[in-house]
Amino acid sequence: MTAQEDTKISSLMRQIMLKKQIYVNHELEVAHGGLTAHQVMALMYIHRNPGIIQREIVTLTQRRAPTVSVMLKKFEQDHLIVRKVPKGNNRNKEIFLTANGEKVVKEFQKVTAATDALATTNLSTEQKVILINLLSKMNGNLDTNM
Repeated sequence: MTAQEDTKISSLMRQIMLKKQIYVNHELEVAHGGLTAHQVMALMYIHRNPGIIQREIVTLTQRRAPTVSVMLKKFEQDHLIVRKVPKGNNRNKEIFLTANGEKVVKEFQKVTAATDALATTNLSTEQKVILINLLSKMNGNLDTNM
C-alpha cells in the first residue's frame, strides 16, 4: 500500500467522524437547545459513574478545571445534574444526573445509534463484518506500536 492510500484511509475516517459529530450536534441542538456532543459525553460519563467528582470530569474531558466548572454550573442551571456533599467530605461534591439529565443521555444514545445505522445503510452484513475486522486490525496496530 502506498502512502497516498494510507492517507486516503485516514482522511475518510476523519470525514466520517466529523460528519457524525456534526449530525449528532445538530440533532442535540434541535432537541436540547445548544448542548454539544462533547457536553453530552460528560453527562454520559456521569450517567455511567454516579457520584463522580469534578476533578475526574476534568481528566475525562481534557479541559481546564474552570471550563469544566462553568459547564457543570450550566448543567445545574438547566436541571441536568445535582451536586451533593458526601458525609464526611465537604471538599468534593458528588455529581449525579437528574431525570432531565437521564433524558438527554437517552436521546444522545438514540441519535448516535441512528447515525451509526445511517453510516452503514448500504453495507451488507458481510461487508460490515469485514469492515469491523479491518478497523479492529488498524486499532490493534496502534495499540502495539505505542
